Amino acid sequence: MRLTNVTVWTKDPHLLRDWYTEHLGMKVIEDTPRFVLVRGEGGAAIGFHVGDPLVTPDRVQFHLEVHDVDHEYQRLRAQGVDFEEPPTNRPWGVRSTAARDPAGHSVELTTTSVTGASS
Repeated sequence: MRLTNVTVWTKDPHLLRDWYTEHLGMKVIEDTPRFVLVRGEGGAAIGFHVGDPLVTPDRVQFHLEVHDVDHEYQRLRAQGVDFEEPPTNRPWGVRSTAARDPAGHSVELTTTSVTGASS
């Protein structure tokens, strides 16, 4: 069994399509008036469907592995993306930072950390 995609409901799937493709380089797999499906390099796709969003969209977390989280952090900040904190080494072995997409979902960028030490 293989997970192919996860879908979340939102008021404007095309706003999210634009954010994920422009900032994160994801590719559009499907695009209709009520549904958009985007995918990065491998892994499951993310679907955005017109509908009533969650009351707490921040409870949805998308975890994206990147080659260099520090580089992506600087690149995305230059594009106006706000982050909760700079990249930080986590005790569980990743270096990560998180932003929010326009609907309020948490988007965590991670890189496997060599040491896993806190910083």
